[in-house]
Amino acid sequence: MATRQLPTKPQGDAATVPLRGKGPAKGERAPVTKAAKGTKVKAPVDAATKRAAGEQAKRKTAGRAAPPDLGDQQPVRARGKPAQRYVRLRVRVEDGELSIVDSQIVEGPLAQSATFEGGYAYEVTDGDRLLHAGSIPDLGVVRSFAHPDGTPEQMRHHTYSLSTYEFNARVPVDALKRASLSKTAVVLYRVKERPSTRAALAPPLFAAPLGEQRERAMREIGRVVGLPPSVLR
Repeated sequence: MATRQLPTKPQGDAATVPLRGKGPAKGERAPVTKAAKGTKVKAPVDAATKRAAGEQAKRKTAGRAAPPDLGDQQPVRARGKPAQRYVRLRVRVEDGELSIVDSQIVEGPLAQSATFEGGYAYEVTDGDRLLHAGSIPDLGVVRSFAHPDGTPEQMRHHTYSLSTYEFNARVPVDALKRASLSKTAVVLYRVKERPSTRAALAPPLFAAPLGEQRERAMREIGRVVGLPPSVLR
């Protein structure tokens, strides 16, 4: 059986020699050991290598094409369904004479109502064919507020009728494109009979002008015949 020799005490002035351990001595580099399984050991990178990597990344970025300019985003429309538009006509009434003073194309649908609850109504016709009709709640009237602390005359409401006023008439673009602009008329009516709140729903309008299918309820004030081609632009 092998025995381990124990260190002996030096005698006299003999120099003491330290025991050599398993680790590296001072001034020596530690031996490179393999990394544990599953871990990565990064090699040291000097400054020149870093600069070269940076210049290569810049060259790659400079070589890429710039993204295309897509412009402003536009609403996506359903395929097969063209956009609905209508023309808004500005009509002036001066001493009972009608004239078109302005027009504008507006995006969006235009619903046709069968009831006329306001005091006035208008229609746009192509000869004897109705293109669109609408109700006007109030027209050509100015109302003043009562003065609570004024004279007896000022404490009452006053209304004034104007000789010149304007209103908007609307008609779908598609209907106007199929019409003859030289025969297209805008007609203004006064509503003589308004539907009561308990009345049944009015029947839908058909292709005849309002003066024919609602003769008892409408009285014509005036009309203008012929539209300029610019209303469709």
